[in-house]
Amino acid sequence: MEGICVFNLVPVRANDSDKSEMVTQLLFGDQYTVVEQSENGKWLKIEITDDQYLGWIDYKLHTELSVKHLNQNLPNHFNADSVSILENGEIQKVIFFGSYLPTFDGDYVYINELRYRFIGKANKMEKIVQPEVIIERAKMYLETPYLWGGKSHAGIDCSGLVQMVYRSCGYQLMRDAWQQASMGYAVDNLEKANSGDLAFFSNDSGRVTHVGILLDNHSIIHAHGKVRIDKIDERGIINGDSGLYSHKLDGIRTVLG
Repeated sequence: MEGICVFNLVPVRANDSDKSEMVTQLLFGDQYTVVEQSENGKWLKIEITDDQYLGWIDYKLHTELSVKHLNQNLPNHFNADSVSILENGEIQKVIFFGSYLPTFDGDYVYINELRYRFIGKANKMEKIVQPEVIIERAKMYLETPYLWGGKSHAGIDCSGLVQMVYRSCGYQLMRDAWQQASMGYAVDNLEKANSGDLAFFSNDSGRVTHVGILLDNHSIIHAHGKVRIDKIDERGIINGDSGLYSHKLDGIRTVLG
């Protein structure tokens, strides 16, 4: 069974309970496949189409994608404003940057038999290779509070920031930092890195636990408490508030191209 998100944000949890941690989110227009239903029928285990991420959503927040709609070309545009509005009669939905706009015709978004008037800025889905666009879109998230599993301006985590920025530029990256660390091509060192490259950071056990986007060879934008810009060197990130190292550099990779 194929599903689609018709809400601005839907929490995807590690287990079939409201008390379980949120591991990621669905944004409006995200598609998924239902792979399992809980014994009590109240929860669905899904695989998200973009990144094959697995998690559980509340059955009440599930919308089955009609066969007719499934066969159409989805999506062709995305919301390019921090927030925009979808309007259907008395219903107004706020949707966030990067949300897909299924079968968008310039004025309306269509899902199954629903039609929403779009009020905001839409961009066509296309691959962007210019680092300056990556940087510009990353900076749109500045001051967004950190939220474990978050993917929007209402709250975002480090890998969610990277995934959403690159998604808006036509790249489908994996969800977690350790997964993203296997994508693209390795860069030898910080001196050889370019704007838009990804820098990864590991804990004392050597596991990648953090990621950010390089603005240049000495600064990085990342989500740590909030989305912020800090200095970076071959040792790691230097927190601009404390002047101390907050993350240990593990490696650099490029996914542009």
